[in-house]
Amino acid sequence: MKRILVLTMIMGLIFGSIATADAKKKKKKKKAVPYERVVEGSYDNPAPGIGGVVTANGLGGTMEVPTGANENFMNVEITDDSGQPTYFGIAEGGSIIAGFCGSTPEPMSISPGTAYNITVTMGPGFEDPTCAGVATTGTIKVTLTSVP
Repeated sequence: MKRILVLTMIMGLIFGSIATADAKKKKKKKKAVPYERVVEGSYDNPAPGIGGVVTANGLGGTMEVPTGANENFMNVEITDDSGQPTYFGIAEGGSIIAGFCGSTPEPMSISPGTAYNITVTMGPGFEDPTCAGVATTGTIKVTLTSVP
């Protein structure tokens, strides 16, 4: 009788340890979910000069985009009602940091917690004179993310 009891206890311990090992394997680590925020605005008075210089939000085709602490990358897309890609500048602290035609080709690295000005301009761009699209009215779409 003792042998059966001891054998049953040993079998219980073996099966119990197998079940515990399987349960540990099934637990998955939670992956960090990438953060994304989209900011949209419109313009109907593109700047006649250099994109990114005008700092007043809504004036001269400019939209100010403040960023949060977990926003490390920015994509910008300009959709002009003319149907043509148009030049825009990006400024930080009143200084132009980049200029593009129509959209940013890839996510650009930014400083979290900083405000950026996106300014749509009429005619060719300062940093890209081949961008000949004429700005009329349209929308500015900015996608801010934690990862590229």
